[in-house]
Amino acid sequence: MTDSNVVQQVAYLKNKLEEEHANYKRKLQAYQDGQQRQAQLIQKLQQKVLQYKRKCGELETSVNESKNSEEEAKKKVQDHLLHHQVKVLCLLKLKCLWG
Repeated sequence: MTDSNVVQQVAYLKNKLEEEHANYKRKLQAYQDGQQRQAQLIQKLQQKVLQYKRKCGELETSVNESKNSEEEAKKKVQDHLLHHQVKVLCLLKLKCLWG
């Protein structure tokens, strides 16, 4: 092997090594970019989950408040109806007594 062949072979191997190194760096950068995108996506999804949980809590509170209001209104109507029925019975009793 001559000196010029050795120099050519060294130059070829150096060039090939530089290409492989550049290829490795591109692949590594692509992997890191993918990891970063995935981390951002996970963070967004976690935020959405927290928003969903808060919204569910708000809706549950609203439903419970509506149920309580409904039950209070129902009780008032029942109390009013009972009071009205007592009045009617009293009037009927008075009517029967008087005549």
